[in-house]
Amino acid sequence: MHEHQLSVVHDPDEALIQPVLEGLHRFGIEAIGGFEPKKLAVLLPLGGRTIGGVVGQEVKGIFYINHLWVTAEERSRGYGGRLLGAIEAEAFAKGCAEVRLDTMNAKSIPFYEAHGYGIYGRVPEYIPGFEKVFLRKLRRKSNIAIESDG
Repeated sequence: MHEHQLSVVHDPDEALIQPVLEGLHRFGIEAIGGFEPKKLAVLLPLGGRTIGGVVGQEVKGIFYINHLWVTAEERSRGYGGRLLGAIEAEAFAKGCAEVRLDTMNAKSIPFYEAHGYGIYGRVPEYIPGFEKVFLRKLRRKSNIAIESDG
């Protein structure tokens, strides 16, 4: 049996870890039956720079928000809600049944709840001093009332 040498690298650059990330990505795609996630981003440009954005991906009818960010100077002006609403609209228009996200920022939970998200899971002490909270928002059902003779 051939012994391979291990290499310990502190603070590796992205190029060095890229083969690991790509290999894991391919493994995950194979594990879920060959479905490639469909990435989507909504950006907020201002004066040639991006001051906010939301990034996610759809996998098998579920949309996962990976990142939502607005510069500190532009927070509390409604941009986060607009970005969130825009990416949700795109995800639901593409047929996703729900939008999911997670956070370790306890202050963001009321923001997500105010936008229709509900908590469906928690991991206490995900890292020391921080709980990881999983939230989701289901696609709204039609508001059409069905009449009955009964």
